[in-house]
Amino acid sequence: MPGFITKLKHKWDITGTWTIILILLTFALAGSSTVYFSDKIVRILKIDADSSLILRIFLRVMLFFPIHQVLLLVYGALLGQFHFIWSREKALGRWILTRIHNTAGRFQSKISD
Repeated sequence: MPGFITKLKHKWDITGTWTIILILLTFALAGSSTVYFSDKIVRILKIDADSSLILRIFLRVMLFFPIHQVLLLVYGALLGQFHFIWSREKALGRWILTRIHNTAGRFQSKISD
């Protein structure tokens, strides 16, 4: 078994090799589908090569994250890995909220100084 699979099994506390394969497949499908759907949305909004590069990049980044998170949950559910993906989504959400809260606190203390 490749070393990275063993490392992932240990890191994610998973025993089965098939479980790891299904989780990696979930991430692969979600990533590929996100690119596909974000491209469709950009085309619907008529953002093309004539549009500002900054606008195109900003829109892609803003679309990518929420679409990817939703598709992770969908594919995770379809492949039987919903609980694993959901636990990672919750941890990511807590991490983001903590960063926002800490950043807001530092910004607020600089204003009051």
